[in-house]
Amino acid sequence: MQIRTVGISGSVPGPDSPASCYLITVTADEVAACIAAGNVAEDVEVRDWNIVMELGNGAMGPLIKYIDANHIDAVLISHLHGDHFADMSALYVHLKHNPVYGSAITGVPSGIKIWGPDGIDERARRVTIDLSKDMTVLRANIWNDGQTINIGPFAISVKLVFHMVECYAMRIVGPSSENLGNCATLTYTGDTDYCDNIVQLSRDCDLLLAEAAHVEGRTVLPGLHISGAQAGVIATEAGAKQLVLTHIPPWNDPQVALAEAKSTFNGPTFLAIPEGTFQI
Repeated sequence: MQIRTVGISGSVPGPDSPASCYLITVTADEVAACIAAGNVAEDVEVRDWNIVMELGNGAMGPLIKYIDANHIDAVLISHLHGDHFADMSALYVHLKHNPVYGSAITGVPSGIKIWGPDGIDERARRVTIDLSKDMTVLRANIWNDGQTINIGPFAISVKLVFHMVECYAMRIVGPSSENLGNCATLTYTGDTDYCDNIVQLSRDCDLLLAEAAHVEGRTVLPGLHISGAQAGVIATEAGAKQLVLTHIPPWNDPQVALAEAKSTFNGPTFLAIPEGTFQI
């Protein structure tokens, strides 16, 4: 499983990065190895699979360096703040009006599934509406707390976390890039204050992708964000194998977040970088 950190800026786009967006990819070889080992169902199609997690402001531009919109298998949205959702409109335009694969040209709608919290169906309607009120380009599906869904070789579990609006952390299990035939686990916090659900969802994960938008010592509203130090505490309590910090707003110093996280977590700890990659 490869995680590409397409957009890493928190709350707003930054000078060097769009807001939140992550491309999760497994290759056909990785899928085939997991099927042979009995770790992925035999009826899963052996091919490359691509999931986009979050589509914040400005993310679609760099995303299409790596994948055409029609090759996205699903989009996962944690919550409906603009820095996680706003570029859904750009995705729609690519799927509808691209001169090669756009449904307005081919007559074949993509039907890409979007998963998100309650209200995502209405947001999708606002994005996709045209003269025919076409809803075939993007199909909205609503998360339920504690739910697990399967998308190809991926099993995705979600839990509600402690944010200002309904928000879901995600645990994604899929074919490993580092250990062929086995599965690897990515946990993504979404936006959250410290809560038991994020510790539970992070248990023994291979990589914890954690927001670190807060700085210790600053006043912050309850249910807003965690600090680098709190991300480290979660990683320690959950037994995560490595920690990657993301969603750092442009008014914070990422090195402060990194130092805080290293003070509370002894495992490998990294800063996400724009369009960087991690293999697990």
